[in-house]
Amino acid sequence: MRNTRTFLLFICFTQFLTGNNGQQVIYREPQPKRSPLLPKFGGYESPRLKLVYPVIQAFKLKVKYDPLGITNTWKGKKICRDYKGFVCDTRPYINQLALADVKFNNYGFGGDQSAHGGDNLTLHDFLNKLPNIVFFSVNSNSFTGTIPSEISQASETLLEVLFSNNKLSGCLPYEIGLLKKATVFDVGFKELTGPIPHSFQCLKKMELLNLAHNTFSGTVPEEACSLPALLNFTVSYNYFTHIGPKCWKLIDNNVLDVKMNCILDLPNQRSAADCQKFFSKTHPSCVNDRSLTYVPCKEGLSGDQLESSDVQWTAPSPALEPGQAPRGWGSYGALSPH
Repeated sequence: MRNTRTFLLFICFTQFLTGNNGQQVIYREPQPKRSPLLPKFGGYESPRLKLVYPVIQAFKLKVKYDPLGITNTWKGKKICRDYKGFVCDTRPYINQLALADVKFNNYGFGGDQSAHGGDNLTLHDFLNKLPNIVFFSVNSNSFTGTIPSEISQASETLLEVLFSNNKLSGCLPYEIGLLKKATVFDVGFKELTGPIPHSFQCLKKMELLNLAHNTFSGTVPEEACSLPALLNFTVSYNYFTHIGPKCWKLIDNNVLDVKMNCILDLPNQRSAADCQKFFSKTHPSCVNDRSLTYVPCKEGLSGDQLESSDVQWTAPSPALEPGQAPRGWGSYGALSPH
């Protein structure tokens, strides 16, 4: 009797576990409801792009003149997808999307025209706050002020810098010489002044160096003319007064362009009257004249590792009048401009 009851209970339990079609029913514990998943990286395309978002938005507030409406696209968190003028790429080693290029060429950006001194759109607190930047090209805008010395913070990644046709002024900071991977540096058509810093001899990978159409003066450094990768070096339309044998060799090889300067006995230079007018005026001195003789590329140290005791110095060249050549150097000079 007991066996019969057990058998009947087994039959009932089996029928409970099977449906009308004879398929087995698997009993599962009810699962708690899950909250919707939060967007990855808080809605940004990567953690590195989240870092540059506030930098871009702060710069956007400085742009008061935007004839093409470029900054209207700088909305939301999708920088790579939506923001014109910014290009992203996957950063090696960490396999993470990052801001790689800034390309503002011919955008015509300007700042607040009502500010003291007129347009005040500077590169400070922008360029130096964009980590891992590779290309920075802002030709044909109205950027003002000096070139940020903090440009050296991008020394590990920055390959090309194009500042031409803006309103930048002042002297070249020695920190440019710390851009050890840079191949292009273009500051043509500006209001820059002073000598070429001695740190330029550290630009070992530089291929194109354009300093044309400014008010640079003094001697074109022999060290700059000795850069191993140099293919095109332009200092035309300035007020340089002297070159040495190595620079002369670059002229012969059509690498160095020195036309329209104040170099005696060299063709295609400024008129004597033009040079005399320039040198008769008092020009602003560089904020830190001594830094212009820094040579910060002592072997084995990166720019971030340099201490004051590691910085090599070179003696500044003595002040020379136009046409007075340093002893031991050839004197090359100016005919009438063409």
